[in-house]
Amino acid sequence: MALKKQLPELDEAEAQTHRVLLESRANALFANPRGDPAQERFRSRIAKQRDHLLSFLDHPQAEAANNLAERQLRGAVITRKLSCGNKTNRGAAAWQLLASLSATCSQRAHDFVAFIAPRLALHQRG
Repeated sequence: MALKKQLPELDEAEAQTHRVLLESRANALFANPRGDPAQERFRSRIAKQRDHLLSFLDHPQAEAANNLAERQLRGAVITRKLSCGNKTNRGAAAWQLLASLSATCSQRAHDFVAFIAPRLALHQRG
């Protein structure tokens, strides 16, 4: 994260040197299995995402952490838990999808109802 902040001040060669150093450190951290089962589960899970771990350094628009996304979802998660309206997996999936679409519309300054209405399929029961 510190390197991300420094990137505008570094030339390409310096940035690449720092990136290679970070990758070497990450490889060393992920190389050896851990004795503690919890640590090993964590190491294994993060190691699977190894190729994407530093990708935020390659994309100026990408954030180094997902804090903003987590904060934006917090209200929807609390509402879902308090409403008791989604006691099924299907209901929870629908809620997640609609909450995500609503947040995206809000970020893009689009009217959510105008966006979603033409996409809703109404099924008649017969």
